[in-house]
Amino acid sequence: MPRYGYEIEKTIEERNMRNWTEIGFFSIYYVLKKLEEKELIRSKVEVVENKPHRKVCTVTDDVMRENVKQLLSSFKRVISAFDLSLINLVSVRYW
Repeated sequence: MPRYGYEIEKTIEERNMRNWTEIGFFSIYYVLKKLEEKELIRSKVEVVENKPHRKVCTVTDDVMRENVKQLLSSFKRVISAFDLSLINLVSVRYW
């Protein structure tokens, strides 16, 4: 999904992400620039009438495909103590 810097900023604000991590407004643009230099994202300038131009960024298809492939190949289900306790509750209650 194409995004521009200010839109990312709004998402960070809406999700209260600054409560648990330090993400500065200008850090967003710095990271976007670095990602573009590494060809992990592509950007194009979008012209909107009566508004400043904005740079819209998109993750490249190759990067997206590779990330999905890595994620799927490394996925492992970890059974936590909480999961085990739920299993025990269910087995005691219904068996």
